Amino acid sequence: MKIDAKDFEKVTKKILAPVYPVIAENIIKETGVVSGICIDLGAGPGNLGLELAKLASGFKVILLDMSEEMLKIAEKNCSDMLLADRVSSWKGNVEQLPFQEDTVDLVVSRGSIFFWEDQVKALNEVYRILKPGGYAYLGGGFGNEELLSQIRAKMREQNPQWDNERKKRTGKVGFLHFSELMKKTVIPRYKISRKQAGLWIIFKK
Repeated sequence: MKIDAKDFEKVTKKILAPVYPVIAENIIKETGVVSGICIDLGAGPGNLGLELAKLASGFKVILLDMSEEMLKIAEKNCSDMLLADRVSSWKGNVEQLPFQEDTVDLVVSRGSIFFWEDQVKALNEVYRILKPGGYAYLGGGFGNEELLSQIRAKMREQNPQWDNERKKRTGKVGFLHFSELMKKTVIPRYKISRKQAGLWIIFKK
């Protein structure tokens, strides 16, 4: 699925901006990881990775995306936030991650997993590159119910089908899909969480 980078950037800045700091805080609280290499998969404009870099100065963050246009926006956002020394953007495919085995401390992604062509292969790749003790936090959500309520009306104006699409991805149907999906991976232990007004796959290597 092709996403218009400029339109997506407008939505993240005007509507979704309050979500990313809350999700970043939730990730650090849940995983306890505050240093090392952090990769934001399908990073788009880089919102989640940048918030993690702001919260934890020990992170070296890599924003990975297939879209050169998205990465150009991410690079500008890095520069605007004065984080270019600790954040870099890479072009890459989630199904063939350009990292060695057992080298990454934290892998995160908000929203992109729903559009991965081969989700099993991509999840296995995430597990491969994680260090023993490293965490993955992948899925989609809005941080908390209060933020979701604030965003819902604005997103409905953009797309009248937004609520139905959200529920399909992060509701009961999405939970059942993730449950079956994880059984097909090499990942032995994981948690599928419906907290934080969303749906997340969380695992530790």
